[in-house]
Amino acid sequence: MATQLSSTPVLNKQLTGLFDGMRSSLSNVTAGMRTYTINTPDSGFPFWGMLLVAIVAIAVVSWFIHYRMFLETPYNIARIIRDNVKAANHYDLNNQNRKGLPDLYNSLASQGYAEENLGFTNFYVSTVNASGIFFPGVNGVVSIDAARLAVAGGARAFVFDLWPDIEPGGNFGPTIQVIEANSMWRRTTLNVLPFVNVLQTLVSEALQTTTNPGHQDPLILYLRFRGNPRPSTFDMTADALQSVITPYRMDLAFNNCRGADRLFKVPIGQLFSKVIVVSNVRGSGRFMDFVNFSTKDGIGLEYPAGQIQTISGDAASQAKKKILMNLTFIAPLSEDPLAESNDYSVNAGHGLGIQFVAMNFWSKGVQLKNYMKMFGKYSFALKPRPLQYVITHLEAPRMPPNYDWGAGDSAGTPKTPPDIKPPV
Repeated sequence: MATQLSSTPVLNKQLTGLFDGMRSSLSNVTAGMRTYTINTPDSGFPFWGMLLVAIVAIAVVSWFIHYRMFLETPYNIARIIRDNVKAANHYDLNNQNRKGLPDLYNSLASQGYAEENLGFTNFYVSTVNASGIFFPGVNGVVSIDAARLAVAGGARAFVFDLWPDIEPGGNFGPTIQVIEANSMWRRTTLNVLPFVNVLQTLVSEALQTTTNPGHQDPLILYLRFRGNPRPSTFDMTADALQSVITPYRMDLAFNNCRGADRLFKVPIGQLFSKVIVVSNVRGSGRFMDFVNFSTKDGIGLEYPAGQIQTISGDAASQAKKKILMNLTFIAPLSEDPLAESNDYSVNAGHGLGIQFVAMNFWSKGVQLKNYMKMFGKYSFALKPRPLQYVITHLEAPRMPPNYDWGAGDSAGTPKTPPDIKPPV
């Protein structure tokens, strides 16, 4: 017979016993905690303890939020690129007010400057360091927009730190990234891009966009190979250059640095719409033919940014003589704090005649403002006369006054001297 149901709800005695046991256990644990922490069982958790827990919790949450903002996710990379593009939008807005090198060249010619004074190395060139990278070096990003905006901001010389791709399948191809100082592999930027991607955007914006006021300006690419480049690194760099700059290459006489000793005195008017490739190494294979200028024995391609102000006296005089006839850079390595801060003397570099003093174009500091002010609306600026190389032309050799070598149809046939009968 079924048991009659009670009119009031009654908990199962076994379930009630379980809950009572749990309550008793928790009471014992909390009592033990109070005894262990403050040895006063009747008092609550101390205020300083709660404050300490709150501080630790806030610190952990803040650290997590900050760290999460720099995780290597597509969202974070896109967000940082978007923020940098917005911050550098003034380059796009002011670009139409700029003027190209042909305009400057004609202006200088109208002021009486002869072609002999307008050789290539007689000009300072607006130069961007760590091309393709939005600083900071740690948690920064690599983007084609960095190259595009640098062109809009007036850069016509571009320093690339090229690292071999060590990822599986990368075949050690040239990439753009920031690697931690004294490391060969530990990347500090959130992403990495192949060199060819950035190069395509750069050349398209600088030379192929005819609405750009400087689309006839020459471009100078300084390829600074880092790490341990392999033959495949140079081959893939050659492939990138071949696919992008072929219509704008220098004459064949400048391939493989054959014309390096006379490049400095080429009138800059002959370099319109040309791409000049500079490399810190000669490389190997097909890449060598693309290099127009590289290191020379006893002549440095770069001067250290942190030491430029210490060069004086006889050392400065010797440096000026070398710089006069060679392409020279100041460009801190991308992982060097100076590359981000621009905290070095542009005036000291220009005072020696250094043509390419590279800057971080995303800085908010006064150094970059003064740099942009010096160039004004142009990307090139003529050096002071004491720092210029004057091109000299040898006179054509004079002919003897009585050469008697005939003329017209008989040219090249000497006249028979008198009293001498030719053999019959």
